[in-house]
Amino acid sequence: MNTTPKDRYEHKLRKFLKEIDSFKGDVDSFLKHRTEVMKKYGFTEDDWHKACRLSRSVPERKFYRDNVGIKKEPLNSKEKSDKKLEQDMMSGKQQFFDEDGEAAIKYEDAWIADVYEPNDYDESFLAKEVQ
Repeated sequence: MNTTPKDRYEHKLRKFLKEIDSFKGDVDSFLKHRTEVMKKYGFTEDDWHKACRLSRSVPERKFYRDNVGIKKEPLNSKEKSDKKLEQDMMSGKQQFFDEDGEAAIKYEDAWIADVYEPNDYDESFLAKEVQ
């Protein structure tokens, strides 16, 4: 085990938190007990918060590093789709979608013009009667 000052401090914080958590009782007596234990270890309110953060899992701790940060709420499906659309637009995919859509429109216009354009057909063919 390392014996750096940081490791000793974290070990002391864990012992401090374990002693506080072992208390069973109502809220007023808990606050009194916590104050006594803080005096015993020589800790302040900030040290108590550090001890609580130290007891969290690593993914939870990353949101509370340096006393800054709030755990973000998960996105709902609409927010996810809006975020994905924004990312696609910013990454250049939207330009591809626009070009692809323009190509599809041009192809459709050409097909409509080919089918419905009367000047492209031979008049003698159209004039024949079907028997």
